Amino acid sequence: MPLNILLAEDNLVVRQMMADFLSGEGHLVEEVASGDAAWERLESGKPYDLLLLDLCLPGMDGLELLKRMRAEPCSEYAPVIILSADHSAETKNAVLAAGATAFWSKPLTPSELILRVHAFERSQCVQGDGGILQEKILQELVQALGRNRKLAGIMDTFVESLRDYEQRIHQAVRDGDKKELCNLVHGLKGAAAMFGGSSLVNWCLRQEALARQEAFQPDESTAKALGELIDQTCQALAAFMEREGL
Repeated sequence: MPLNILLAEDNLVVRQMMADFLSGEGHLVEEVASGDAAWERLESGKPYDLLLLDLCLPGMDGLELLKRMRAEPCSEYAPVIILSADHSAETKNAVLAAGATAFWSKPLTPSELILRVHAFERSQCVQGDGGILQEKILQELVQALGRNRKLAGIMDTFVESLRDYEQRIHQAVRDGDKKELCNLVHGLKGAAAMFGGSSLVNWCLRQEALARQEAFQPDESTAKALGELIDQTCQALAAFMEREGL
Protein backbone atom coordinates (compact mmCIF):
# COMPACT_ATOMS: atom_id res chain seq x y z
CA MET A 1 0.00 0.00 0.00
CA PRO A 2 1.60 3.32 -1.03
CA LEU A 3 2.23 5.86 1.68
CA ASN A 4 1.53 9.57 1.43
CA ILE A 5 4.84 10.99 2.68
CA LEU A 6 5.90 14.54 3.53
CA LEU A 7 9.68 14.85 3.17
CA ALA A 8 11.41 17.87 4.75
CA GLU A 9 15.09 18.11 3.75
CA ASP A 10 17.00 21.31 2.99
CA ASN A 11 19.71 19.72 0.83
CA LEU A 12 18.29 19.77 -2.70
CA VAL A 13 20.30 16.81 -4.00
CA VAL A 14 19.57 14.62 -0.98
CA ARG A 15 15.89 15.59 -1.03
CA GLN A 16 15.44 14.82 -4.71
CA MET A 17 17.27 11.51 -4.44
CA MET A 18 15.20 10.40 -1.44
CA ALA A 19 11.99 11.44 -3.17
CA ASP A 20 12.96 9.60 -6.36
CA PHE A 21 13.82 6.40 -4.49
CA LEU A 22 10.57 6.43 -2.52
CA SER A 23 8.45 7.41 -5.53
CA GLY A 24 10.02 4.54 -7.43
CA GLU A 25 8.58 2.21 -4.79
CA GLY A 26 5.10 3.58 -5.40
CA HIS A 27 4.91 6.07 -2.53
CA LEU A 28 3.49 9.57 -2.98
CA VAL A 29 6.12 12.06 -1.83
CA GLU A 30 5.74 15.79 -1.27
CA GLU A 31 8.99 17.70 -0.84
CA VAL A 32 9.69 20.81 1.24
CA ALA A 33 12.99 22.48 2.07
CA SER A 34 12.26 23.93 5.51
CA GLY A 35 10.38 23.32 8.72
CA ASP A 36 8.20 26.36 8.08
CA ALA A 37 7.15 24.99 4.69
CA ALA A 38 6.37 21.62 6.27
CA TRP A 39 4.21 23.31 8.91
CA GLU A 40 2.30 25.18 6.20
CA ARG A 41 1.48 21.87 4.52
CA LEU A 42 0.29 20.43 7.82
CA GLU A 43 -1.81 23.51 8.57
CA SER A 44 -3.56 23.08 5.22
CA GLY A 45 -5.20 20.00 6.70
CA LYS A 46 -3.83 17.50 4.21
CA PRO A 47 -3.25 14.14 5.91
CA TYR A 48 0.06 12.30 5.66
CA ASP A 49 0.79 8.68 6.47
CA LEU A 50 4.40 9.44 7.36
CA LEU A 51 6.61 12.49 7.88
CA LEU A 52 10.36 12.27 7.26
CA LEU A 53 12.02 15.32 8.82
CA ASP A 54 15.66 16.30 8.76
CA LEU A 55 16.72 17.52 12.18
CA CYS A 56 18.70 20.55 10.95
CA LEU A 57 16.21 22.48 8.83
CA PRO A 58 16.44 26.23 8.18
CA GLY A 59 14.09 28.38 10.22
CA MET A 60 12.01 25.98 12.28
CA ASP A 61 14.20 22.91 12.74
CA GLY A 62 12.94 19.34 12.84
CA LEU A 63 12.78 19.15 16.62
CA GLU A 64 10.84 22.40 16.95
CA LEU A 65 8.44 21.28 14.22
CA LEU A 66 7.94 17.95 15.98
CA LYS A 67 7.14 19.66 19.28
CA ARG A 68 4.66 21.97 17.57
CA MET A 69 2.99 18.99 15.89
CA ARG A 70 2.63 17.12 19.17
CA ALA A 71 0.89 20.14 20.69
CA GLU A 72 -1.81 20.13 17.98
CA PRO A 73 -4.71 17.62 18.06
CA CYS A 74 -4.64 17.21 14.27
CA SER A 75 -1.03 15.96 14.28
CA GLU A 76 -0.53 14.78 17.85
CA TYR A 77 -0.20 11.12 16.87
CA ALA A 78 1.03 11.38 13.28
CA PRO A 79 4.03 9.11 12.59
CA VAL A 80 7.18 11.25 12.46
CA ILE A 81 10.69 9.98 11.76
CA ILE A 82 13.59 12.33 12.40
CA LEU A 83 16.78 11.93 10.36
CA SER A 84 20.11 13.37 11.46
CA ALA A 85 23.85 13.04 10.96
CA ASP A 86 24.22 13.77 14.68
CA HIS A 87 24.47 10.26 16.11
CA SER A 88 24.88 11.27 19.75
CA ALA A 89 22.74 9.61 22.39
CA GLU A 90 21.78 13.05 23.69
CA THR A 91 20.27 14.08 20.34
CA LYS A 92 18.49 10.77 19.86
CA ASN A 93 17.03 10.90 23.37
CA ALA A 94 15.84 14.49 22.88
CA VAL A 95 14.11 13.56 19.62
CA LEU A 96 12.37 10.50 21.06
CA ALA A 97 11.39 12.37 24.23
CA ALA A 98 9.72 15.02 22.05
CA GLY A 99 7.49 12.33 20.56
CA ALA A 100 9.23 11.08 17.42
CA THR A 101 8.13 7.68 16.21
CA ALA A 102 11.75 6.83 15.39
CA PHE A 103 15.22 8.32 14.91
CA TRP A 104 17.24 7.34 11.83
CA SER A 105 20.94 8.13 11.56
CA LYS A 106 22.23 9.67 8.33
CA PRO A 107 23.59 8.96 5.84
CA LEU A 108 21.22 6.28 4.58
CA THR A 109 21.96 4.32 1.43
CA PRO A 110 19.08 4.03 -1.07
CA SER A 111 18.53 0.40 -0.11
CA GLU A 112 18.54 1.25 3.61
CA LEU A 113 15.97 4.01 3.09
CA ILE A 114 13.67 1.79 1.06
CA LEU A 115 13.99 -1.16 3.44
CA ARG A 116 13.29 0.98 6.49
CA VAL A 117 10.22 2.60 4.97
CA HIS A 118 8.97 -0.81 3.83
CA ALA A 119 9.55 -2.20 7.32
CA PHE A 120 7.64 0.73 8.78
CA GLU A 121 4.82 0.18 6.29
CA ARG A 122 4.56 -3.53 7.11
CA SER A 123 4.86 -3.33 10.87
CA GLN A 124 2.78 -0.27 11.65
CA CYS A 125 -0.83 0.56 11.02
CA VAL A 126 -0.22 4.14 9.92
CA GLN A 127 -2.90 6.75 10.18
CA GLY A 128 -5.00 6.87 7.02
CA ASP A 129 -6.95 9.88 5.79
CA GLY A 130 -6.50 11.58 9.16
CA GLY A 131 -9.13 9.28 10.69
CA ILE A 132 -9.44 7.21 13.83
CA LEU A 133 -9.88 3.97 11.88
CA GLN A 134 -8.48 2.55 8.67
CA GLU A 135 -11.78 1.34 7.28
CA LYS A 136 -10.02 -0.57 4.51
CA ILE A 137 -8.85 -3.07 7.13
CA LEU A 138 -12.37 -3.37 8.54
CA GLN A 139 -13.75 -3.88 5.04
CA GLU A 140 -11.29 -6.74 4.54
CA LEU A 141 -12.62 -8.34 7.73
CA VAL A 142 -16.18 -7.99 6.45
CA GLN A 143 -15.22 -9.58 3.13
CA ALA A 144 -13.39 -12.43 4.84
CA LEU A 145 -15.98 -13.23 7.52
CA GLY A 146 -19.21 -11.89 6.03
CA ARG A 147 -21.88 -9.67 7.55
CA ASN A 148 -23.00 -11.96 10.33
CA ARG A 149 -23.28 -12.33 14.08
CA LYS A 150 -19.86 -13.95 14.28
CA LEU A 151 -18.14 -10.82 12.98
CA ALA A 152 -20.30 -8.59 15.17
CA GLY A 153 -19.30 -10.73 18.15
CA ILE A 154 -15.62 -10.44 17.28
CA MET A 155 -15.90 -6.65 17.09
CA ASP A 156 -17.78 -6.55 20.40
CA THR A 157 -14.98 -8.59 21.95
CA PHE A 158 -12.44 -6.14 20.52
CA VAL A 159 -14.27 -3.22 22.14
CA GLU A 160 -14.32 -5.08 25.46
CA SER A 161 -10.58 -5.71 25.16
CA LEU A 162 -9.97 -1.99 24.59
CA ARG A 163 -11.80 -1.17 27.82
CA ASP A 164 -9.80 -3.84 29.62
CA TYR A 165 -6.54 -2.40 28.31
CA GLU A 166 -7.70 1.06 29.37
CA GLN A 167 -8.31 -0.05 32.97
CA ARG A 168 -5.06 -2.00 33.21
CA ILE A 169 -3.00 0.83 31.73
CA HIS A 170 -4.63 3.28 34.15
CA GLN A 171 -3.64 0.98 37.00
CA ALA A 172 -0.06 0.66 35.72
CA VAL A 173 0.17 4.46 35.55
CA ARG A 174 -1.16 4.84 39.10
CA ASP A 175 1.31 2.20 40.32
CA GLY A 176 4.19 3.78 38.41
CA ASP A 177 4.88 0.35 36.90
CA LYS A 178 6.79 1.28 33.76
CA LYS A 179 7.52 -2.33 32.75
CA GLU A 180 3.87 -3.36 32.97
CA LEU A 181 2.85 -0.23 31.08
CA CYS A 182 5.24 -1.08 28.23
CA ASN A 183 3.89 -4.64 28.04
CA LEU A 184 0.30 -3.43 27.95
CA VAL A 185 1.02 -0.76 25.34
CA HIS A 186 2.69 -3.36 23.12
CA GLY A 187 -0.34 -5.65 23.41
CA LEU A 188 -2.77 -2.81 22.73
CA LYS A 189 -0.81 -1.83 19.61
CA GLY A 190 -1.15 -5.32 18.16
CA ALA A 191 -4.86 -5.55 18.92
CA ALA A 192 -5.60 -2.09 17.51
CA ALA A 193 -3.64 -2.79 14.33
CA MET A 194 -5.73 -5.90 13.62
CA PHE A 195 -8.87 -3.75 13.51
CA GLY A 196 -7.42 -0.68 11.81
CA GLY A 197 -7.23 1.42 14.97
CA SER A 198 -4.80 3.90 13.43
CA SER A 199 -4.79 6.61 16.09
CA LEU A 200 -4.48 4.06 18.89
CA VAL A 201 -1.52 2.42 17.16
CA ASN A 202 0.19 5.77 16.72
CA TRP A 203 -0.42 6.62 20.40
CA CYS A 204 1.18 3.30 21.33
CA LEU A 205 4.17 4.01 19.09
CA ARG A 206 4.68 7.34 20.79
CA GLN A 207 4.47 5.80 24.26
CA GLU A 208 6.98 3.11 23.27
CA ALA A 209 9.38 5.80 22.06
CA LEU A 210 8.97 7.77 25.28
CA ALA A 211 9.40 4.66 27.41
CA ARG A 212 12.91 4.18 26.02
CA GLN A 213 13.97 7.24 27.99
CA GLU A 214 15.19 6.40 31.48
CA ALA A 215 13.70 9.58 32.92
CA PHE A 216 10.24 8.92 31.47
CA GLN A 217 7.53 8.66 34.10
CA PRO A 218 3.91 8.20 32.96
CA ASP A 219 1.31 10.39 34.62
CA GLU A 220 -2.46 10.83 34.61
CA SER A 221 -2.33 12.77 31.33
CA THR A 222 -1.10 9.55 29.69
CA ALA A 223 -4.13 7.63 30.90
CA LYS A 224 -6.52 10.48 30.07
CA ALA A 225 -5.29 10.73 26.46
CA LEU A 226 -5.68 6.98 26.04
CA GLY A 227 -9.22 7.06 27.41
CA GLU A 228 -10.22 9.76 24.93
CA LEU A 229 -8.72 7.83 22.01
CA ILE A 230 -10.46 4.62 23.02
CA ASP A 231 -13.78 6.48 23.26
CA GLN A 232 -13.25 7.89 19.76
CA THR A 233 -12.24 4.49 18.39
CA CYS A 234 -15.29 2.78 19.87
CA GLN A 235 -17.58 5.48 18.47
CA ALA A 236 -16.02 5.19 15.00
CA LEU A 237 -16.28 1.40 15.12
CA ALA A 238 -19.93 1.57 16.18
CA ALA A 239 -20.67 3.92 13.27
CA PHE A 240 -18.94 1.53 10.86
CA MET A 241 -20.88 -1.47 12.18
CA GLU A 242 -24.16 0.42 11.83
CA ARG A 243 -23.37 1.36 8.22
CA GLU A 244 -22.48 -2.25 7.45
CA GLY A 245 -25.62 -3.59 9.11
CA LEU A 246 -23.73 -5.55 11.76
